[in-house]
Amino acid sequence: MMYVCAIELYLRRGFMRRASKNLADMKFMDWLVEERESILATLEILADQNLDNRLLTLSKSIDDDVAAGRLLTTAGVFGG
Repeated sequence: MMYVCAIELYLRRGFMRRASKNLADMKFMDWLVEERESILATLEILADQNLDNRLLTLSKSIDDDVAAGRLLTTAGVFGG
């Protein structure tokens, strides 16, 4: 995790110095930061073994429900 933070800091320093010249690169940097936040959230979930086990159990029951046709579609729920 510290490796990811170090990369972000390095990229931010480099892009901020050249921000006026690299508008497309700033968009990439924004995307990269969003991806980092998503990865960190996933790692947080995986670090919590109780939550991880509950999600894995739920995923198995959802697979069974989908196979048996017991779940509504998004259109069925929201009228789309």
